[in-house]
Amino acid sequence: MSGSDTISETDLPVEVQRLIEQKGNCWPYLPLLYEEAKKAETILEIGVGAGRSTKTLLCGCRDGRGGLLRSIDWNRAPATREAAENIRNMGINKYWDWIQRDFFDMPDEWFTKHPVDLVWIDIGASAGRSHYEMVRKCSLSLKTGSRLLLHNICHNPQARQDLFCFIEPGGYEHEERLELNGLGIITKI
Repeated sequence: MSGSDTISETDLPVEVQRLIEQKGNCWPYLPLLYEEAKKAETILEIGVGAGRSTKTLLCGCRDGRGGLLRSIDWNRAPATREAAENIRNMGINKYWDWIQRDFFDMPDEWFTKHPVDLVWIDIGASAGRSHYEMVRKCSLSLKTGSRLLLHNICHNPQARQDLFCFIEPGGYEHEERLELNGLGIITKI
């Protein structure tokens, strides 16, 4: 799906339409996430938070190939626990493997052993840990043709810079979407 493609909200399931109406910080990208999830067998998500993107990805898994979403989030925020309960109530948890750990404690070997079609990173860098390190680790899971989506590249200029540093050596195509907080997309070639 190129940057010029648009998805009509009326073509989305009502659950995703409601998430868009909430106007959270990732709402412009929910249609893209839904469509990408429909095509994927395996998805890796870094950060669950309030669960808007998680629910969207899971609806895409349900309505598409029946893929699996692996979310890494250490479950410290009340909003994340509430999102997990909502996901169970929606009946889409059978497509979800919630890994309740600190992302940075995950060994590189885990990523190399779990190839994915899509990565969604929607978490801020903290405690001196960069988006570059997040992208580096997640890239170990990318197959040829897989996409990595990094949210908040406009809101956080360091995230954008880290993404550019990563793609400079080659092996990836790159595009940006600048609505709201911005989205950097790399595709492994």
